[in-house]
Amino acid sequence: RSNKARSAYVAMEPRDALDYACVKNAILQKFEISPETYRLRFRNDVVGEDESPRELYVRIKGLYEKWMLPNTKTKEQIGETIILEQFLKVVNPDLRSWILERGPSSAAEAAKMAEAYVTARRAEGPFQLGARHQNYGACSGSRPRLWPDKP
Repeated sequence: RSNKARSAYVAMEPRDALDYACVKNAILQKFEISPETYRLRFRNDVVGEDESPRELYVRIKGLYEKWMLPNTKTKEQIGETIILEQFLKVVNPDLRSWILERGPSSAAEAAKMAEAYVTARRAEGPFQLGARHQNYGACSGSRPRLWPDKP
């Protein structure tokens, strides 16, 4: 890992190598770390071994802040990001990939793209807009547990 960081640093202009923010950005780019990286970590996180509820909260909050960058976005921009994520989660995987390739900046833009895609596919026959849902348990109210019951 340190070799990647070193190569990012060495490739920088000498003037930029003296600026912490420039060095940090170069390293993050080299490791391909972006808000999307933090979104995936936020959404797929699990409780660590021997982790307390407070530690879990702090860790998840940190991932959220690195994903959403709430100090640089408005409430509406954060909401739009969440709506776009959910929109992409529920649509057909082929449609999702097609939309992601075009990089929409908002959920409204993604919806317009989806309309064009669906309209074009309907000429070929019926098109299923939604993705198949995963079954998380036999009961509709079944949810994954964070901490097991004590014996």
